[in-house]
Amino acid sequence: MKHWVGQRVLVERAGGRKDPVQGILLKWDADAEIIVVGAKRVKIPFSQIVRIHRLPEDAYGKGKKRARSSIHTVGYVMRQSIQFDNAIYFKSAVTVWKGVKLISYRTTISSHDDHNVVLEDGTVLDKELYTFVVRSRRG
Repeated sequence: MKHWVGQRVLVERAGGRKDPVQGILLKWDADAEIIVVGAKRVKIPFSQIVRIHRLPEDAYGKGKKRARSSIHTVGYVMRQSIQFDNAIYFKSAVTVWKGVKLISYRTTISSHDDHNVVLEDGTVLDKELYTFVVRSRRG
């Protein structure tokens, strides 16, 4: 299921929770045994998951409104310090790559210096070893 990160999903939960969670699967953390879903970043422990369904792109259905702003599908590789500063200031969605391996689909940057970047979860990454792609908001 980790390959579903970045996909729209519907998560059915156990433990008396009848309301399923729908949104984009943002994170699959095997160490902490949780997934993070949707814009509100709902954390769901593996133990509460009954089933996960991948939803089609048109899962909103006809007549349902989407959010006023959305994230651009096209991003750019951050190379200059001001780009990292702006990503922090605007809390922009950042995708982190190491070569062709996806490290984080959608995260935010907490801080940076000349050599390192600190992600929202406290992970410190070297700017020379990782590629940071930012997508700004539109609308």
